[in-house]
Amino acid sequence: WKIVRMLSVLSNWRSNVLITVLLAVLSALNADVYGQDKGDRVVTIETVDSKLGDKSISKVYEGSFHVVTAREGSWVGLNDVKGWVPASRVRGLSAALEHYGDRIRDNARDAVAWATRGMVHFEMGNLPAAFTDLNQAIALQPRNAVVWNNRGIVLNAQNKYPQAVDDLTQAIALNNKYALAHYNRGLAYYGLGKYAEAVDDYGRAIAIEATNPWFFINRGSASHALGKHEEALGDYRNAQKINPKLSEPLIGIANVYLSQDKLAEALQQAEAAVTVNANNATAQNVRGWIRYRMNQLDEALVDFDRSIELAPDLPLAHNNRGVLLTDLQRYDEAVLSLDRAIELAPQTAISLTNRGNALFGKGEYQKALADYRRGLELAPNLPECLVGLAWFYATCPDDSLRNAAEALKLSEQAVSGSERSDWNLLDTQAAALAENGKFAEAVAAAERSLKAAPEHRVDAIQKRLDAYRQNQPYRSESK
Repeated sequence: WKIVRMLSVLSNWRSNVLITVLLAVLSALNADVYGQDKGDRVVTIETVDSKLGDKSISKVYEGSFHVVTAREGSWVGLNDVKGWVPASRVRGLSAALEHYGDRIRDNARDAVAWATRGMVHFEMGNLPAAFTDLNQAIALQPRNAVVWNNRGIVLNAQNKYPQAVDDLTQAIALNNKYALAHYNRGLAYYGLGKYAEAVDDYGRAIAIEATNPWFFINRGSASHALGKHEEALGDYRNAQKINPKLSEPLIGIANVYLSQDKLAEALQQAEAAVTVNANNATAQNVRGWIRYRMNQLDEALVDFDRSIELAPDLPLAHNNRGVLLTDLQRYDEAVLSLDRAIELAPQTAISLTNRGNALFGKGEYQKALADYRRGLELAPNLPECLVGLAWFYATCPDDSLRNAAEALKLSEQAVSGSERSDWNLLDTQAAALAENGKFAEAVAAAERSLKAAPEHRVDAIQKRLDAYRQNQPYRSESK
């Protein structure tokens, strides 16, 4: 009897093991098919309650996007949801496309399916498809503020800021208490360079929902762009209080200090940003730029390389790396970095000017001139672009390419458009004045530049000053 009983127990044990293994296999297959593994980006395909045991915790709405943080059998944990959600109610992005495609084929007037699939396309980087689906959703539900807001998000991502403003204004007209619509319109105004309007919209978003740190972060950025440094610092610090785990407020504070030439304070904040999130490419890039400004070139290059490793498509990191390599006279490498920056952001005037500097260093003067002119065409009043071309016209070793009158005109425009005395602008103005034979004025400008210049620039400016004092213009191979 004992032997028979033991065999029976073993048989039941084996059955339980097989059932457990089978359930685990089915769960794994389901995760593979629907993209519900830990770390996957998912969308909820139905509004559902999250639960802890039998207790409902909160509603998770259809069309909301999340990241899977855990999976237990037929339940998943989501990054911003308390409790657990049925795995059957969420899909990875590819599976969600298929799901909503099926719904649309079954019912072409399913506005929710069109709208949600549009945002799935957006999450996957397919902006034209996102725009097409959201157009259809708006045609079916023209009084749905959320759909207008979402199409505004897609237009912002396409840099179509005037159209985005129109869509987001429509969303706000339908729901004036829609914080995200005010926030997204602020982003559109910022993209248009209308920083005061952006500040106003971010403020409206904050008045409606004062617990979102990104509303403060972006208002800080717009205030900084307006030169309102104290307001910017206040917003960044508020964002930091709301979420101390974000590195972006620290990056913002570092940028404010950087614009004030408070390099030690800027570096301290950038260090803190990297400490909070060592995988934040922007934090690495900002720390690298501050180190570059402090002439810590080796450390800066490490930061730029790390930033590019983390975010290969970050144009500013490639640009900054190119600037540093130009300073090191590693011109071929500099051009390659700046080529990549321009490939990623073709309309960025400063990158074209910086590539002009690297080409100038290589002695490829015609190519450099083309880049300087294109940069200035894109940003006619940007001091860096004015200075780049002015320096070229004043100091180019090729006699046929120098243009004394244009050099002076551009340098004066750069100086008059600057809010503060800048050693680099004054250095360029001095070179332009000397090229025009105005040596006394060149000496005065160079002396002012010398007083404001960082220590590692002093010897080069002194060399130019000595030439002007001897009534000689300056000729250079690079800036």
